[in-house]
Amino acid sequence: MSEERRWSVLVPLFKNIGDFQSCTSYREIKPMSHTNKLWERVIEHRLTRMTSVSKNQFGFVPERSTMEAIFLVTMDIQGDIPWCMLFADDVVLVADSQMRVNRYKSRKWLSDVDSPDRSPPENLDRKSHLKEGRRGKRRLPSPIPFATSRTQETIMSDKEPVQCPDDYLTRAFDQLLVVLGRFQTKIKSETRNKSSQILAGTGEIIRQHLEGVEVQMQDDVDKLVNAGKSKRKRLESTFEEQQELLRVLHEKFKEEVNQQLLGCKNSLEEFEAYHAELKGVADKQKASHKKLLQHAERTVASQLNDAEIKISEVQKRARKKMNGLKHVLKELITETAD
Repeated sequence: MSEERRWSVLVPLFKNIGDFQSCTSYREIKPMSHTNKLWERVIEHRLTRMTSVSKNQFGFVPERSTMEAIFLVTMDIQGDIPWCMLFADDVVLVADSQMRVNRYKSRKWLSDVDSPDRSPPENLDRKSHLKEGRRGKRRLPSPIPFATSRTQETIMSDKEPVQCPDDYLTRAFDQLLVVLGRFQTKIKSETRNKSSQILAGTGEIIRQHLEGVEVQMQDDVDKLVNAGKSKRKRLESTFEEQQELLRVLHEKFKEEVNQQLLGCKNSLEEFEAYHAELKGVADKQKASHKKLLQHAERTVASQLNDAEIKISEVQKRARKKMNGLKHVLKELITETAD
């Protein structure tokens, strides 16, 4: 690993739990499973070297520690090659690295900083947010002597000092700000895209369903209208024929006129009966549709009631479980206190 990559990426910070000189204050984690993350951050830092972070950008304040993100240095199994890990809040050393940390205090990659043939990393012209009285070289103990919080400054131990560049933490903070900003932008973009896709899919499903219902209702109405029109035309043609026949027969035979009038009367009665029948059918369909809507409303209401009952039962069971858990915890605390 080159010196440039070390000083541009590796930022050892303490977790702020327990004694920072004791390796047992760190939890266990496997660094090899996060090698890809390290590689991505190395590439990200190379692409954002010329960027700078202004005052209060992304909520950061000069001379203050960053958010609770932990930089941790662990050792790979390949000799003395260090690895840098960036996590949130619970980043710790590997179990088998505890002995290596004690062994690694005075190893070569920290002592090389003081050698005259090592040149500092590039971009030293960045504005440092630390106090001018702290210019020069800071003293850092190995292992991981830094503590992070949102309100207090980074605490550095005076035991077993090691020298590092002046803008060491500043460049690390700049890199962290850029990475967090891009990550936040990417998360927002993905969220908007997913939400748009979900809404579009739901709208399409609803539109197709409504179109199907509309087509079905239109088909029913068209069938009813067509049947009425055809039967009406047939009755009208029959009535016209009977009228014409009545006119001819009236000239010939008065006796037959009464019979034809009776037939015409029967035709009119049939027409009125059909009109009444058609009206009755329409009323029946209207009542059927109304009953269908009422049944749908009752079904929806019953489903909503069932859902509310199930939700209330789940909440009751959850409260019972929480009360039981509180009781168990209370007994455990009482036993521990005794």
